[in-house]
Amino acid sequence: MLRLGFDAKRAFHNRTGLGNYARTFLSNLVQFFPENEYHLFTPASGYPASNLFLENALSASSFHLHQDKTTLASWNRSFRMRGPLLANQIQLYHGLSNEVPMDLKRLQGRVRSVVTVHDLIFMELPDTYPLVDRWIYQFKTRHTLAIADCIVAISESTRHQLLRYYPEHAHKIKVILQPCSPHFYEESVNASVHPLGKQAYWLSVGTVEKRKNLEAVLHALHQTKPSERLPLVVIGNTDSPYAAHCMSLAAQRGLQVHWNPHKPPLGEPDLKIWYRHAVGLVYPSHLEGFGLPVAEALLSRCPVITLRNSAMAEICGPHSLLVDSALDEELQSAMSTLQRDSTLRAQLQRDGFHRVKTLLDPEKLTTQWIDFYRDLIGHGNPKTL
Repeated sequence: MLRLGFDAKRAFHNRTGLGNYARTFLSNLVQFFPENEYHLFTPASGYPASNLFLENALSASSFHLHQDKTTLASWNRSFRMRGPLLANQIQLYHGLSNEVPMDLKRLQGRVRSVVTVHDLIFMELPDTYPLVDRWIYQFKTRHTLAIADCIVAISESTRHQLLRYYPEHAHKIKVILQPCSPHFYEESVNASVHPLGKQAYWLSVGTVEKRKNLEAVLHALHQTKPSERLPLVVIGNTDSPYAAHCMSLAAQRGLQVHWNPHKPPLGEPDLKIWYRHAVGLVYPSHLEGFGLPVAEALLSRCPVITLRNSAMAEICGPHSLLVDSALDEELQSAMSTLQRDSTLRAQLQRDGFHRVKTLLDPEKLTTQWIDFYRDLIGHGNPKTL
């Protein structure tokens, strides 16, 4: 039996990518390896992200929830975890989102540590982050990578980012891909319910921010003949100046765009229906650590148009249409090809689904983690590195 500790703050407090990763990751651990003890350490200031996950965490015998109810909870999470880890006889501590506590350095040899790094976008695209945030992220990342016994990247793309900026830690880095939420591996009982009443549409999923490059999709639609132009469904947070710019641009050009037609909360089963009936997901994001919407789309049998030389292409393999983000004409051409060629759509739906279902099989990926934990605890340095 393993006694594992986790930074579970984002599992309980974050509704977006990092929170989804943590919730799916922890749920898979307890599903496939319930014999272990999973100690979840989190500040206790309410749980807006997922009440269902909280219920599971409180009911599963494998989960042990540790809530810091003090006014210094955030400080303790980053600088004072030594006591709680020793008191609970934790063998290994896992920082699920780019950081581990600074005082873990004092526990080297007593508590092993690993950190999941999702991306270094704040370094690759610095203009997309406020200056103060960049300073904080750089400080935490530099110290975390030095302290952690091992570093796990969620894609080869993220591993290459780490090697570019922190080559001194190359010997500690390995890749374990992230799974999707369990709903995307299941057949949806409402799959036949068309959300737009049989109207064909393109789909964009994710926070509407400059990095995601929704503007390129709007340009491609504008270049399409009006008689062939399909509406675009955008599902994601639109509370940003860039989103307002995109809305204005779409209106000026007379494009038919449905902005978040399914009002929050939008759960995975509902989102899967939007994927399932789309002509394709158009995802020309400039940079991602993984590109979860692409994996979700393929598991939902939705064809994908995304960027070559990206983390998304790594997930799709040859079973998508790949374009250069700098060329709107290429994106428009790919959309027209996918819209017109029903045989190609069926092929991409079939082959993309089978690739990702195998590549991101939850039990396989969770087993990789457990084997990794055991090796790190038992031998000091995993043989798989």
